[in-house]
Amino acid sequence: MTQSCKAWCLCNRNAGLLIIRVIIGVVFTYHGYTKITGMFGTIEFFKMLGLSPFFAYFVAYAEFIGGILMILGAFTGIVGIVFATMMFFAIMLVKKFEYSQSEFELVLLVVSVGLVFTGAGKYAVQHFFKKGCKCDTCHVKGAVMKEPAKMM
Repeated sequence: MTQSCKAWCLCNRNAGLLIIRVIIGVVFTYHGYTKITGMFGTIEFFKMLGLSPFFAYFVAYAEFIGGILMILGAFTGIVGIVFATMMFFAIMLVKKFEYSQSEFELVLLVVSVGLVFTGAGKYAVQHFFKKGCKCDTCHVKGAVMKEPAKMM
């Protein structure tokens, strides 16, 4: 990273991952909660798609519990795969692959896949349970700027 970048960039990858995880976690937790509290309507909607009530319960609780886990930074990879899979099927079954109507779901899918590859970051519950962690997320040189660069 160049000096000019450090002048305006906070350069904290872990803080960025925390923000992304919290936002996507809140979105999924909220949507899961609304499905759970309106389960009758959720089941009816899933029946319209040709799916059994099992999938309505699975999706509702996966979104709600998965969202909480994502906020905490626990099982991020597994939750990310589940979220991405659900968003793929939402785009396929509900939005019929129509881009103009599936932008939100596509963003959630891509962010979920991104979190699978990057991991939860240093500011996550799962990080505190790793003894002697040497992962790239936690130990990238220059990932956290120690001292602000002076602007000339």
